[in-house]
Amino acid sequence: MIVENGEELVYCGCFTMTARQFALRFSFCYAFLMAGSGLQLPFLPLWLSGKGLSVQEINPLLAETDVAIVLGAMTGCRMVSIPVVAYIADIYRNRRFLLRLFGFASAGGFFLLAQAEGFAQILACAMLAATCFAPIFPLAEVFSSEASAEHGVQYGR
Repeated sequence: MIVENGEELVYCGCFTMTARQFALRFSFCYAFLMAGSGLQLPFLPLWLSGKGLSVQEINPLLAETDVAIVLGAMTGCRMVSIPVVAYIADIYRNRRFLLRLFGFASAGGFFLLAQAEGFAQILACAMLAATCFAPIFPLAEVFSSEASAEHGVQYGR
C-alpha cells in the first residue's frame, strides 16, 4: 500500500488512485448496472410487443405468448450462465478480464437485439444478451468485495 499526502493509494493496473476514487468507481459501476436492469426489466415486454411478438406464434394450442417465451428463455439463460461463469472465474482467477469480456459481449447482444426482426432472431439475440449480462453483477460483487478488503475500503457502506 502506498501512502501519499495522508491518503492510501490503490494500485490498479498501470496507475494508482486513492481509496476514495476506487470506491467511487465501483459506486458508478453499481449505479449503471442497477439503472440498466431497472430500465430494461419493466419495459422489455412492452418493447417486445412493439417489435411484433404476439400470442401463440409457435403453437396455437399453447396459451403462451411470444413475449413470455422470450422472457422465460432469458431467465433460463441467466440461471445457467451465472454459475457457469462463476466456476470459470474461480478456476482462472481473472475476474477483471471476464467483467470486460461479458460487458462488451452484453452490449453487443443488446445491440443485436435492438436490430433483430422476427421471433427467431429476437429470441436468439435476447438469449445471447441475457447470457452475457447476467454474470456481470456477481463478478463485480466479488471483485469489489475482495478489492475493498485488500485496499481497506469499507465495502457496503
